[in-house]
Amino acid sequence: MAVTMQQVAELAGTSRATVSDVLRDRWRQKGISEHTCRRILDVVARTNYRPNRLACDLVRRRTRVIGVQVPSFLYDYCASIVRGLDAAARRLGYHVLLAAPTAWQNEAEELARLYEHQVDGLVLNPQVLPHMEKIINHLRSENVPMVFMGNPPREDDFMVTDDNVGQAAMAVEHLVRLGHTRIAHIAGPDGHLNAADRRNGYLQTLKHHNLPCPEGYIEVGNHSTDQAYVAMSIMLRLPSPPTAVYCGNDAMALGAIKAAEQAGLAVPRDLAVVGHGDDIPFSWFTRIPLTTIRQPAETNAERAMKMVIDLAEGRPVPQRRIALPGELIVRNSCGAKK
Repeated sequence: MAVTMQQVAELAGTSRATVSDVLRDRWRQKGISEHTCRRILDVVARTNYRPNRLACDLVRRRTRVIGVQVPSFLYDYCASIVRGLDAAARRLGYHVLLAAPTAWQNEAEELARLYEHQVDGLVLNPQVLPHMEKIINHLRSENVPMVFMGNPPREDDFMVTDDNVGQAAMAVEHLVRLGHTRIAHIAGPDGHLNAADRRNGYLQTLKHHNLPCPEGYIEVGNHSTDQAYVAMSIMLRLPSPPTAVYCGNDAMALGAIKAAEQAGLAVPRDLAVVGHGDDIPFSWFTRIPLTTIRQPAETNAERAMKMVIDLAEGRPVPQRRIALPGELIVRNSCGAKK
């Protein structure tokens, strides 16, 4: 039979309240002597006493559940994020409640649903921010711990994300090293922070190498294969079309390859293509395996979960923003093989 707190108190010759204060590390504030504290901890060790965590959590009004909102499971990257968050939460004694709206219009509704379940904190990756402002401001007013994995609404928000500027620079630098001077960019949605950072990384790298970005060399593909196909088709009709393209995600890179082939061009001979981020499983099984930037999804997830649990448990979080580097994965689509 499990030992109770009352039995620990009797064996230690103290009250149940004193045992509770020692186990919650409040003995100094309560004026309990170090000798008494050690005596109680000795009894706890000898009897293998384990506190009733559910009862403690009810007293503290905690559920030990972290709400997680991700865009969708369309790409393996999102699934990797969720797996990493769930694994980290379990290691830290928490569980995950997941919301994965299939359309951005449902993001605010799904976030409100997570909050209604009285989660201890939230890990969020909203795709479009303006329609989320009302619910996020309400959560702030309720002091709900929140950590963003990209696209934070405010500069002082807690965030764990990729170094999207640096990762984009890595992709464009690779194309420059291959000898390309006419490098285009198919970008993610307007208003999306990660997409904006990748665009900035692209532009900064061109500027660093004194390379031009002619009119028409940036098109928005909205993270869609079909829209990237249209964007690349437009670029290839320019008077001086690009010889290389850096795409803001892997889905758009596949659309760019399709557009090039439909135009009678060979990839990578006539057009080098580099993707970013998702490293979707079929990207290396296609006829032209895709060069891309691999993001550290599971590391991002682990850091975000640790951060939100530290916030929920009142521990200091010295670094509000963490940006992690990626890895260039070279395959055939850029014209260079490892």
